[in-house]
Amino acid sequence: MHFGDRLCDVLGDAETLAFLRFVFQTATEGLLSGASHALIHDRIRVTLATHFSNEERQLLRIAADHAGLIFELASLVRDGLQASAEAADKRAKRARRFEHDADQLVAETRQAIRRRPEFGIFLALLRGADDAADELEDAAFLLDLDMLDGKPLENLQTLADLLVEDSQEWIKALSHTTQIGLSAGRAETEDFLTAIDRVTALEHEADDAERALAACAVKHAKDFRQLHVFTTIGAKFEAAADALKHVSLMLRDHVLEDVIDG
Repeated sequence: MHFGDRLCDVLGDAETLAFLRFVFQTATEGLLSGASHALIHDRIRVTLATHFSNEERQLLRIAADHAGLIFELASLVRDGLQASAEAADKRAKRARRFEHDADQLVAETRQAIRRRPEFGIFLALLRGADDAADELEDAAFLLDLDMLDGKPLENLQTLADLLVEDSQEWIKALSHTTQIGLSAGRAETEDFLTAIDRVTALEHEADDAERALAACAVKHAKDFRQLHVFTTIGAKFEAAADALKHVSLMLRDHVLEDVIDG
């Protein structure tokens, strides 16, 4: 904090209220039990420090929730490739809801960064990851434009499977980040680095799969309409994988440079 800052502007209203309740309770109980003023002061100071250290964990939690929505979108589109036409409207509504919820988490992070600009990396992360959510929501919309079948559908299914796994690895990377601190050892960082590496590898696999889909669709799509849908959905999937790779590398740099070496 800086001189003149209001606590509620730094921690937020809910966190500030919780801290002040603790202060009054600790001061009251301490004075009634005869505890020294120094001990009461130290207890309050430690708790205040905990509230500040929790800010980054809260932002990581928001990022993890956002990653969960990306996984839901990827799974929705993957499962939609084999679903009946009757489920199309319901699928589209769910995709829009997931994408809307993801936007809300970006807005929540933006609000938090206004209070704590030193954590601006998390807003950049969520904005980048939200590009993946947008691409997947677009893919869900395109999926309902035509009933896809034939050999290209197998290639599209492969690409969709890769995106589901990709989103799972992004969730893992964020989860492992919360376990890494200044004294992180090899065991604590290995899972994190493995997840980041896997996201990068899956982006390369998605790129190859998208090209294979395009080549197959050119040969086997029954008409131009279906060719367009196949190739456009494939491009959306590849763009989502590229967005996840980009933010995973941002997170890796943050952890290695600011958390471990910081």
